[in-house]
Amino acid sequence: NCPAGEACMEEDGMLLAASAPPAIRPPLQYPLCIVWTPIHPITAFLPFVGHLGIATSHGEITDFAGPYTVNKGRFAFGDPTRYIQLDPKRHGISLSAYDAAVEQAGTEFKRRLHCIVLPHSNCHSHVALALENMAYPRVLGVRWNMVLLAAWVTLFGRFTNTAAAALQFAPFCVLVLLAYLLWG
Repeated sequence: NCPAGEACMEEDGMLLAASAPPAIRPPLQYPLCIVWTPIHPITAFLPFVGHLGIATSHGEITDFAGPYTVNKGRFAFGDPTRYIQLDPKRHGISLSAYDAAVEQAGTEFKRRLHCIVLPHSNCHSHVALALENMAYPRVLGVRWNMVLLAAWVTLFGRFTNTAAAALQFAPFCVLVLLAYLLWG
């Protein structure tokens, strides 16, 4: 049954709120998505800095969470707050090839030390390798990398809900307001 006052639809035997973005499936799965969440307190000062992961075709999130650690099915810094829906079929990539590329990136990153600022040893690099492995089309011919992915999510990532937008930007706005009041 639908909650009172909400329109619902059934998909794959699950009841979904009609207002839910199509990428979201209970319990918080994001099939074929790149997902992002803030890393506080860093995101409070730099709202475009956060943690990135990539979900399989079944919605299981994988992320490079730390040295020699790739999570599957849980996101290291909390629930995703932004996502980008990928469309591998449109680009001639089968779902099995997509999932294999995500798995291959995870296997590679289980052998790596994590460093948030190095371009080849962080969560963004893990997602970039998965996209390269599956030959997902590049933007302007540039290899997938942490800067490109950060810009893509910042400019085009959709928020999972209004609270997610507040979680990303409210701390920064409070800091800017405090700075203005103290030194303005």
